Amino acid sequence: MGDAEIRLETLDSLSDPGRFSNEDAVGATSAAAWVVDGTKGPFDHTLTPGPTDATWHARALNNALLAQFAELPVDPSLSLAGVAELLSDTYAGNSAAAPPHEQPSACLALVAIDASMRLHLFNIGDCRILLEKAGQVCTFGTSGIERFETAAIVELTRLRDTGDAYDPWPQLRGTLRRNFETAMNRPDGYWVVHPSLPWLHAVEHAEFAVSDVDHVLIASDGFFRLVNVFGAYDAAGLVTGALGVGGLAALCAELRRREADDPTCRRHPRLKSMDDASAVLVRIRR
Repeated sequence: MGDAEIRLETLDSLSDPGRFSNEDAVGATSAAAWVVDGTKGPFDHTLTPGPTDATWHARALNNALLAQFAELPVDPSLSLAGVAELLSDTYAGNSAAAPPHEQPSACLALVAIDASMRLHLFNIGDCRILLEKAGQVCTFGTSGIERFETAAIVELTRLRDTGDAYDPWPQLRGTLRRNFETAMNRPDGYWVVHPSLPWLHAVEHAEFAVSDVDHVLIASDGFFRLVNVFGAYDAAGLVTGALGVGGLAALCAELRRREADDPTCRRHPRLKSMDDASAVLVRIRR
């Protein structure tokens, strides 16, 4: 099969809400695939048409990605810059004024094939990209978010130990608000897709020959809990499960069972008992 026929083939995709409005999004074309994990700090106002600001922002980012990666890009980095511009313009035309740290943001993991048949990986935030070749799996993507989340979990545990009658969330919510104000899209903090703050320069980027990869699994942090929170799989096992009988739906069902078995988050410490879980599995068709 010639280079002109090389493309991404979506084998499976899933986006399952944790409890309320799904603030994730997944998308794929023959040229690219991605997972978006929307978020907003613990602020009570609504800035967009909703249903939540994080949901609206994730959908707007997803639409911008679909527009920019509908066809094989000559330069995926330029296409991603087009995504940033579309997102910023869309947000400016559909939102109320607020300080940047109170605006919605998102984590993004994206893979794309360019016109020269190179595979590009892009990551900003705490989603993960897993690459598989002949049974060997490597993981791409790091994030400063994990440092702040770990500290918040430690603080939540300490506050809970005050006593069963004590509600730790009012105090913890103040800590989380400060994190958004002082750390989001700052050099000593963490980086995410944002509608009004710069972020493109902080995107992690790597390139591979398409012959070096058979399958790609992109996962939100909520889906990746099966690895780094519950320890049910390592990265290779997660890819094997995604490729196996039941695919992503079976893995998500297992995730929900494990979350339900620990509703107070004490055996497996985490800030949310349930989180939105999203993933897309593609293969390099050549």
